[in-house]
Amino acid sequence: MKAPRHAGAKGQRPVFCLRPEPDCSDDVQTLAKCGVQAFALPMLQIEPFAGVLADLLEKAPLMPTQMIITSKQAARLLAANSRAAAPYHELPLWCVGAGSAAILRAAGFRNVKISGPAADALAAGVISADNRQAEYLWLSGRDIYFDLEAVLGAAGYAVRRAVIYEACAHNPSSAQIAAALGNAGGCGLMALSARTVTLFDRWLAEKSLASARGALTMIVLSEQLAEAALAAGFNSVVAANPTRWAILETAQDWALSGL
Repeated sequence: MKAPRHAGAKGQRPVFCLRPEPDCSDDVQTLAKCGVQAFALPMLQIEPFAGVLADLLEKAPLMPTQMIITSKQAARLLAANSRAAAPYHELPLWCVGAGSAAILRAAGFRNVKISGPAADALAAGVISADNRQAEYLWLSGRDIYFDLEAVLGAAGYAVRRAVIYEACAHNPSSAQIAAALGNAGGCGLMALSARTVTLFDRWLAEKSLASARGALTMIVLSEQLAEAALAAGFNSVVAANPTRWAILETAQDWALSGL
């Protein structure tokens, strides 16, 4: 992130973060420290599947030789079950992003491998390591945008997917964004997935705010997401690369310097 810059009340454009908690509030706090007027507006709520992960970790005969994590939500759930996962602490554990890696290492996992900013890069990393004798356990949410099990399976890898949570639609208050829509420069919206864009569009209509789409700019990770936002009637800005820090910096630029 860049050093804090303050545009002042007149030049400030508010940014709303649409990620699930606790990442949503983390991003709001990070942006606020950089001089951005930011608000939490989570469109999704994480709901763990009770007992599924604990039961899975206790099944020693089915213990894999390597593990895969593709979201911070899955990383947090595995970390919360660190005691039950003690036999897994030395296994190679592939993950996406430094944030997930930090969570897992702090929980005692000692062989964490970061492979790129997204699941496709992780798949490429596993294939590059070329260990087809390994048995991989992939901990994921119910809804996925990249099917690692299918991609790695097609390349000759044995991958078992375990769904340990779901991201459910959330219905936050519209009071803050309704008030912010009076801003002459409009509002920014940080969205990391196509599902988030779709849910926000539906939520906006339910709150009778659909006419405001033209005053809203989706700040996204990819051209594909930008196209989805434009198709729904929003403006869009794409981060320089598909990482959390890149989208936060893009949000900062958009809010304070009129990107």
